[in-house]
Amino acid sequence: MAGLITCTGCTTLTLQEYTSLQTKSGGDGRDDLVLSALATVAADPDALPPFALYINGITTVTDSVILNDITTWTPLKYVLKTLGFTASTSPKGQWTVDPSAEYQQLEAIHAACLWALFGPERACRAYPTGILGDSNHYLDGKPHFGVEDRLAKTRPGWIHFGGLAEMPLRARFKGHKGNTWVWVMPQGSESFAQFTLVLHDIATLDPPLFAAPPILVVLTTYEVTNLPDLTNLETDKKKNVSIGTTETRAVKKEYKEIIEKAIQSGIMTEDGKTGKVKLTRAQWMEYTEPWHGMRNAVGTSPITPTAASSALPIHPPPNVLVLPSMTGPSFTAPPR
Repeated sequence: MAGLITCTGCTTLTLQEYTSLQTKSGGDGRDDLVLSALATVAADPDALPPFALYINGITTVTDSVILNDITTWTPLKYVLKTLGFTASTSPKGQWTVDPSAEYQQLEAIHAACLWALFGPERACRAYPTGILGDSNHYLDGKPHFGVEDRLAKTRPGWIHFGGLAEMPLRARFKGHKGNTWVWVMPQGSESFAQFTLVLHDIATLDPPLFAAPPILVVLTTYEVTNLPDLTNLETDKKKNVSIGTTETRAVKKEYKEIIEKAIQSGIMTEDGKTGKVKLTRAQWMEYTEPWHGMRNAVGTSPITPTAASSALPIHPPPNVLVLPSMTGPSFTAPPR
């Protein structure tokens, strides 16, 4: 009983010790993953680097106590009684790893490694869409991870790479891919920490948040035909049939303010009635571009506004501006 009580207290202390050790091992593993990603790109700049996160960890400690009671007898005679006591402790640590598999995240991680190893110009050449930039500065519906500012604050030349013989003995962090080694000197530790946060930012951003949704407008164009409108012969015998076509287009970022002002000025007139947006069809075509939808886990489908008759912007996102039917002089297409 004394042994069991003693082991119970030891289990708590052992669990605390091994939990602390496993927590520290998570930090070491995280550093190794970052160095592995950098070494992969240093060895082959066109290769996609691996990266993963430690998301869950479990530490278990199993204590066992075995008591042996052995009695030895000879015929009609008690010879020996032996009492044995055996105790053991079995610690076990386990991590759950979540690898980055989304292709846009892999592209961003690749771009970040190119930035660190070869400079921002190399990353921009490989990914000219600004994948590392802030999505609030773009309205193109493409992925942007918002880590460019953090990368710009890292110290130039904080990461080094080359052969094993070139690596100084004072290197604080080091990793390799084949014969290519990467290392960080003590003065580059802060930049290494910032770069680690960059990769974590990229790996933890939810896929729907990669890109800020663009501002969309729904344009309805009516084309007047030469066919008489048979439904209105009694009221207006001269009226012809009009064919309406609806198109969803994305506002170009450089024309965002122009379109917003035009819509706001056309929402209400001085007499309190709904007015018209004074933009020609040619201007709409110039200020916008075709919208084909956003990628999701299932497929690609365009965003369809639900209030086609409203002249006011729809809030909250998707940022869709649904315009009224363009029947005024500015919006009516000429007859074919």
